Formats: sequence, structure tokens, C-alpha cells
Amino acid sequence: LSLKAGDVYADNENELESTPINEFWDTDAYAYGLEILIKKTSGKFKGWLGYTLAKTFYYTPPNGWFAPNHDRTHTLNLVTTVELPDWVSDNLEMNSSITASSGNPFTPIIGRANTWEQDIRPDINWRSSDKYLVDKKNSDRYPYYFRLDLGIKRKNRRLFKWKYDSYIQLINVTSHENALSYLHRTRIDQSSGNRGAVERAPLNMFPFMIFTGMQFEF
Repeated sequence: LSLKAGDVYADNENELESTPINEFWDTDAYAYGLEILIKKTSGKFKGWLGYTLAKTFYYTPPNGWFAPNHDRTHTLNLVTTVELPDWVSDNLEMNSSITASSGNPFTPIIGRANTWEQDIRPDINWRSSDKYLVDKKNSDRYPYYFRLDLGIKRKNRRLFKWKYDSYIQLINVTSHENALSYLHRTRIDQSSGNRGAVERAPLNMFPFMIFTGMQFEF
């Protein structure tokens, strides 16, 4: 007779009784929000304006209630397209896009602890390493997100028998620094080798960029 971990042997019954263990957390979540959309789909000037208010909360026993990584309270989008008059240029179209939103949640690092680990290969020695200390889960947010894109498109052009549009697109015109995440490192005194505080630097998304291209129809 062999016993497995998690099983209980009952002498009076002479049988195995399973004692199942729940390896999953009892979690909970809820969300609420509001969406507003205004569109104009006819005429020389077209576009839409959208606003979203959204709140999401997760619950886990280790962390309690917290906002998940994708939670974004306020989001504003404005997209416009303008067909320029023929006296300016034939088949020329300008477009713009503005996106602004609240920052997403993240778990901040609030300090560090110096730990020692033993290495026995090939000789016994000790080496130190840093362990970062974190605050409550997703208790802080990245700075607000903002991006303005501008573009110009010339439509209905031909190259031999193929019809195509050419365009120039300006991405993040204001070169706003939108943080994707943060990079951390321990400050080290180069002269003494002493370790100091934790330094943080943002890892940003796209800077100001210019794209040009052609779209063909076959």
C-alpha cells in the first residue's frame, strides 16, 4: 500500500480518502464605464470624436482590490479628414489624429535590499545581489498619454496601369514622451563601489517620426 501526498489513510475504513487542495485563488472583478461617440461622415470634412470613461478592478487574496495593467480611466480620440479644394491641389487630402488618455497602472519600486547568496561551484564563496522592494500592486500610474499625428495624401494617381495613393505621415508631432515602462538600476559609486539608491528611467514609445509611402490598387 502506497500513500500519495494529500491523501489520508483511515485505519477504521482501510481505504484512501482524497483531500483535494484548491490551487487557484478565489478572485473577483468588476468594471463600469461610459462611451460617447460623435461622427461626421459626409462632405469635404469628415471625422469622429470619441470619449471613454472606464474603471476596472480585480481582486486576489494576496493583493486585495487593485486596478489591472490595462485599466485606463479616461481616453479621448479625435480623427479628422479634410479634402482640400481643387484650386489648392487636385485630389489632395489632409488628416489628423489626436489621442489622449490617463496613464496605465504599474507597481512602483520603492527601494532595494542587499542579499547574499552562497556559490559552491567550484569553491565556496559568497556574492551579493540586489532585491528590489515594491509597493502595493499597481498602486501608481504612468504619466498621461498624448499623441498628435498629421498626414497628407494625394489620391487617384497612376503609374502605368496601376492606381495608387501617395502619402506623408508625421507621427507624434509634439514629440511627447509617452512611457511604456520604467527601467531600474542601482546607483553605484564608481570610486568606492558602494551601492546607493535605486534609479528609474522611462522607456518611451515612438518619438517624432516621418513616414512616406505609396498604396497601390490591383
